[in-house]
Amino acid sequence: MDFITGNKFKRSCHYSYDEQGFIKHGEPKDDEILRIFVKIDYVHSFFTQKQERPYILVTHNGDLPVDDNYLQYMSDPNLIKWYGQNIMTTHSKLSSIPIGLGNEIWPHGDEKVFNEVITQNLPKERLIYVNFDVNTNRRERNYCLSEMNKNGLEMGNKLPFKQYLEEVAKSYFVVSPNGNGVDCHKTWESLYLGAIPIVTKSINIDFYRDYPIIIIDDWSDFNPNYFNLELYNKIWGDFNITKLNIKNFIYE
Repeated sequence: MDFITGNKFKRSCHYSYDEQGFIKHGEPKDDEILRIFVKIDYVHSFFTQKQERPYILVTHNGDLPVDDNYLQYMSDPNLIKWYGQNIMTTHSKLSSIPIGLGNEIWPHGDEKVFNEVITQNLPKERLIYVNFDVNTNRRERNYCLSEMNKNGLEMGNKLPFKQYLEEVAKSYFVVSPNGNGVDCHKTWESLYLGAIPIVTKSINIDFYRDYPIIIIDDWSDFNPNYFNLELYNKIWGDFNITKLNIKNFIYE
């Protein structure tokens, strides 16, 4: 499995612009459009430099949303398409790409561990799993946890990363509130491990309505009686995690 990560999106582009500077990774082939990766924190700076040829923009590796503040750049005639993480506005040139897993430099981006857990093919034992770091987004996540507690669900214990992934794999549904950004690694960790994430609505998640994800309007709408094995089978259907191979998200 070639997992989705921000750095892989970066390496798929011909140029990148982030804290390491403006770096050339290669030239597009004759039939390719130039692809430029920009860390979202550097987008405003990037657009002070006029691009002289048509290009596709890819933004990732940051928590800032692509919101209305960036619509001013859509008028660039050479901007063909913008693929970004944490999409919070709409435009015909704009499309979402997943946050995916953590980058390989982080413990939660250890792909070897993910592959080990996937190949264990663990039996499912838990209907709904609640386990997240409240400190990542105190307001959203405390609210989510409060609603879970009202419905008889308790926060899981903090676990070593591999053991946490095993618990996800043994669950049918996983509660995935927003993290630092509207997208969350937990959503994609869950899908890779055969669990259906439960999230709240957003412009960004609308791009993934064809995936086995449960979207509710608000955590106050959460009803544990709605969830059962029949629902899991209906929503998961014939979904195959090979659809989450990063090559399926690398641009037109």
